[in-house]
Amino acid sequence: MKKLYLFFITLIFFTSCKKDIEHASWEANISRKNANSLPELFNQTGSERLLEMISSKDQNKIANYNKLKADQIASYFYEKYKLDIRDEFVDNPEGIIILGMIYAAKEYEDKKLKRKSNSLEVMKTSDEEMNCFFVAVESVIGIVEAKSIWRSITMGASKELVISSVSLIGKRVIAVWSLAVLIYNVGGCLEWW
Repeated sequence: MKKLYLFFITLIFFTSCKKDIEHASWEANISRKNANSLPELFNQTGSERLLEMISSKDQNKIANYNKLKADQIASYFYEKYKLDIRDEFVDNPEGIIILGMIYAAKEYEDKKLKRKSNSLEVMKTSDEEMNCFFVAVESVIGIVEAKSIWRSITMGASKELVISSVSLIGKRVIAVWSLAVLIYNVGGCLEWW
């Protein structure tokens, strides 16, 4: 009888461990880069389709969207910056998306500054656009963290440092759909749609 009891306890233990291992095993897939810039990558879905997904409140559909975007962002970082970010974001597609959003805003700002310098306009990014970006990001990761990471990037912090910071923040994201809402709001601020 004791052997049968130990068998069931062991079976339950290994079954529960296997489920935990399966759950924690998501890792971004690296493939060929699908876009020339991060704003272009986010814009591929389009605002109407993204809004439709958010309205449906289908957690599985939104989770799959998040994982797809995380794969695309990881691929982009691998090709553009020669950084494999997958180890920092195991089972954390939310962190990859937040990292992508912040770098997309940086690319947007750089492109805008380049256009202004070419046309001899005053070289300044619209504070209104960046404030809109910070307000959108604040709802998911907090304004202090968003501004701190932004300052780190603009001051020349290494990408590795920024990645490790965002990885920790991404683990705190609770609602899967909040990232889809974030993408939609930031897209409106930064003229993606």
